[in-house]
Amino acid sequence: MNTEEMIIRHEGFKSKPYKDTQGVWTIGHGLTYIREEESKYIVKIRISELRRKLKRHTWFNELNYDRKSVIISMAYQLGVNGLMKFKKTIKFLTLKDFENASIEMLDSKWALQTPNRAAELANIIRSGKTI
Repeated sequence: MNTEEMIIRHEGFKSKPYKDTQGVWTIGHGLTYIREEESKYIVKIRISELRRKLKRHTWFNELNYDRKSVIISMAYQLGVNGLMKFKKTIKFLTLKDFENASIEMLDSKWALQTPNRAAELANIIRSGKTI
């Protein structure tokens, strides 16, 4: 057994924050903090997973890079299942009616909860390019 395997076995894994035996908030394999570089690496891994899942949908594959980025961002925030609840938005994306797709994005609970993010992403869907 190498060092990594030993630590992983001893620490165990928890996907959600928990208090360790000393009452210290911990996550993962005994991590009490995470560096920004580590967090960015995790984001890259999750983006790759989301992109792989979304590539199963023709409407996603037909979008340009910036619009795909919007959809991946939404899936990152909402989960793929949450994203798929945007049925009207997806219908308009399929039809390449980006104006109505963006309107549907803004007509949602998501847009009320995160208005700045929703407005920015809807604008990219509408225009086809990042700001």
